[in-house]
Amino acid sequence: MTLAARTAGDAAAAAPAIRTLLASVDRTQPIFDVKPLDAALADSIAPRRFNLILLGTFALSALLFALIGIYGVIAYAVTQRTHEIGVRMALGA
Repeated sequence: MTLAARTAGDAAAAAPAIRTLLASVDRTQPIFDVKPLDAALADSIAPRRFNLILLGTFALSALLFALIGIYGVIAYAVTQRTHEIGVRMALGA
């Protein structure tokens, strides 16, 4: 069970008052892991963020390898036709 409480000031300063209020309702309920909403949100999306960063890294490396491969193929084709291009230029074509 999760409890969210809106505070006007610092959330850590309001935690003891909320603990005593909840203890007055039911002393058997444990109260732990008190943290602000920003920290709770960051903890909840951390695994998804890691997976997306990992996927982005692999996608970027795949794009880089594809660009290097295309450059290599075009460079090889140009070196194969360099002599032919020289002959055509000499003949005025």
